[in-house]
Amino acid sequence: MRWTLTALKRGCPSLADAKREHPAVFALLLEYDVTIEYWEHGRLRVVPAASAPDATTVLARALRQHRRRFRLASPGDAPGGALAAQHPANEDDMLQPAGVEPGLAPVSFSFSYRN
Repeated sequence: MRWTLTALKRGCPSLADAKREHPAVFALLLEYDVTIEYWEHGRLRVVPAASAPDATTVLARALRQHRRRFRLASPGDAPGGALAAQHPANEDDMLQPAGVEPGLAPVSFSFSYRN
């Protein structure tokens, strides 16, 4: 998730609430213009944008960690057994959590669940 001070203020009623709800993000935003929050090794990490991995790298790491449960879907897989991340065509149809800046390009991946 990409955080800026504007996005953080937009998602919280006050800066005190923002500091209480997202302390690590708030602390980094005092020093940097943009921070990135991502999932790594079972924990959320918050780093400056310059040192954050890209979204495909984060997804590849998560899928590799859970390779017993997930595998990349091949084009011939039946859609009934595949879980596909599908995003709305426009932003008006999309619900976004607090602090997410509108206008960011959605990322779409497809994978299937394996027992």
